[in-house]
Amino acid sequence: MITSHRAWGNLTYAFEAAQGWMSLVNCEISSGGGSTIRIDDLALGVTLIGGDKSSAAFSYQSAASIRPTLLGMRGGNSMLNVVVNNTVGAGVARFESHNATPANNDSVFKSYVLTDSAGTAVEAVRETYRIGNVTPGAYTGQIMYALQNAGTLQNLISFTNGFFSPLIDNLLALGTGTTTWRGIYLGNAQSINFNNNQYAIVHAATNLVFSGTIKLATLTVATLAAPATVGTGGRSTVSDATVVAAGNFGNVVVGGGANIVPAL
Repeated sequence: MITSHRAWGNLTYAFEAAQGWMSLVNCEISSGGGSTIRIDDLALGVTLIGGDKSSAAFSYQSAASIRPTLLGMRGGNSMLNVVVNNTVGAGVARFESHNATPANNDSVFKSYVLTDSAGTAVEAVRETYRIGNVTPGAYTGQIMYALQNAGTLQNLISFTNGFFSPLIDNLLALGTGTTTWRGIYLGNAQSINFNNNQYAIVHAATNLVFSGTIKLATLTVATLAAPATVGTGGRSTVSDATVVAAGNFGNVVVGGGANIVPAL
């Protein structure tokens, strides 16, 4: 372990991990020849805690497989970098909270804080982790995401057993006009539900079952799309036909009238 050391000047390496473990605590890696930290093939672990790595670079021997863990250093583009070396499927971090009197809906959260133009720290994003039921064998987990909105941190999205849902009714849109989703894939016999079961579209085998009236927009003959564009099976309703619907199925629909008729 090396503490409170400054490496600078015309050095081949500021520090070299030749073998075993190396920890640097509150060290400064300055610019110049001494800005490189060397990690050799036999090194087992490198940890940098505190200090300044603004000008640091890392150099690895050809067979070196480990990468450094960085905790709370100033400078560079990674203030926290926890690395698990030579292990597949291992846990990298674990967060725990222990309540002396556990209760349903106990929660902890992680905050992401940035500085505004006045220099004030602002919590921009929060991840809340909640256990809905603390009874052994009946645990229910939940993750909630909150975002900053005009000075207020709002809980917006929840992911729990069986549901991925908004936390504020009728607020969030799925995609935008310019950034859309590629597709929606629903399971067998699933539904699209409007306004808490006021209207639903339900899948049934090879059909879609609509729970109420289907109303098509009413067009004029002049605004109908060309048959080649619509394709076989297209349906519309026009409001300015010269013929009435009754007894005229199959007739050509001409505009200029006042009758509402289906156009196929």
